[in-house]
Amino acid sequence: MGVGREMDDSRNGTGDIGGAPEIPVTLSLPLKQALALAEQHLQAGRLQAAEALCRDISRARPDCAPALHLIGIIAYQVGNLPVAIDFVRRAVAADGSVALYHCNLGEMCRLAGQREAALAAGLRAVALDPNMPQALNNIGIVHYERDEFDGAAALYRRALALAPNYVEAHSNLGNALRAQKKYDEALVAYRRALQLRPAYAEAINNMGTALRDMGRQGDAEAT
Repeated sequence: MGVGREMDDSRNGTGDIGGAPEIPVTLSLPLKQALALAEQHLQAGRLQAAEALCRDISRARPDCAPALHLIGIIAYQVGNLPVAIDFVRRAVAADGSVALYHCNLGEMCRLAGQREAALAAGLRAVALDPNMPQALNNIGIVHYERDEFDGAAALYRRALALAPNYVEAHSNLGNALRAQKKYDEALVAYRRALQLRPAYAEAINNMGTALRDMGRQGDAEAT
C-alpha cells in the first residue's frame, strides 16, 4: 500500500473517529501553529487530540484543506475508510493543487474498491508532481489489480527510478513480473526488496510463490 505521510500508515488509532473529546483551539493561536500542533499530535499517536484540534479549525475555517486532510488521515488510521475518503475529497475540493491529497485519495479509493476513482486521483497527483514515486506506485497497483501487468511494471520502474530504495515498489515490481512469468527478473526484484528490508514478510511470501511457480519447491520452503 502507498498511503503517504503526512499520513502515517501505522493505524495506531484508538477507536471510532468522531468520538474525540472537545479540545478547543486557543482563539489567538495562528492557523499555521494550530495545524503544526495537530500534526505533532498525529505523529505522537494522539489521534483524538489531533482530530479534535482539526475539527475545531475546520469549524472556524470550513475551507481549510490541511485540516480536512488530517481528519481524513485520522479516519483512515482508525479504519473508517468512508469517512477518510469523504474528508480527503473535501480537502481536494478546497485546494486541488496539492499532489499528496490526490495521491492519498487515490489509494483510499483503491482500498474501497473504487478503481476508476483511484486511477483518476493517482493520475492527477502525477500531473501535479511528476516526481512523486508513491503516486506512481499506487497507480501501478491499480493496473496490477486490473491484470494490466505490463503497465504496472512500467509504473513501478518509474517509481524506482525516482526512489531506488522504495521497498514496496521493488516487491510490487516482482509481482508484476511474476504474473508475466518473468520469474528470474521477479526474483531479482524480491531480493532487492529483502536487501532493503530483510524481514519484509510480503516479499518473502511472494518470492516463495515465484520459486514454487518455477518448480523450485525446496528453495521456496527455504525462504
